[in-house]
Amino acid sequence: MFKKLLLSLGLLTLMLVSPLQGAVHAAGPSCYDSYPFKFDFAVQTKEKILRAICPGKLNISGEITAFSYEGQRSVIVKISVYDENDKLVDSFEVLAEHGKTVRFDKSLGKIKLGNYYIKLKKENDGTNWSFEGSGTISSE
Repeated sequence: MFKKLLLSLGLLTLMLVSPLQGAVHAAGPSCYDSYPFKFDFAVQTKEKILRAICPGKLNISGEITAFSYEGQRSVIVKISVYDENDKLVDSFEVLAEHGKTVRFDKSLGKIKLGNYYIKLKKENDGTNWSFEGSGTISSE
């Protein structure tokens, strides 16, 4: 009786395991159509937060508020998107004004499924500013 039970369990295990042998099941990549983001910085954003974005036309929208410590009226902020290998995908500039909230909405090129991050950087003009804002990076 014990041998029949072991044999039955062995066959059952073989039947359950056999279909899995030799089969490779790749995990499907997960991606999202959009991600919200927030930022605050003085010269440039420091974080490199990768986000899995679905393929499609890339869009970035949001708002930025700027504060000058030296009385300047405006400054250019460059908004760039990079892939996970730090390769520039696309970028654009926003004219930020002291004490004002400026909206931006930019359609960029098509992207493939992958991990991307955003970098914001003030033009290198030797002036002191601080920036804060939020937005969304998305694909259609």
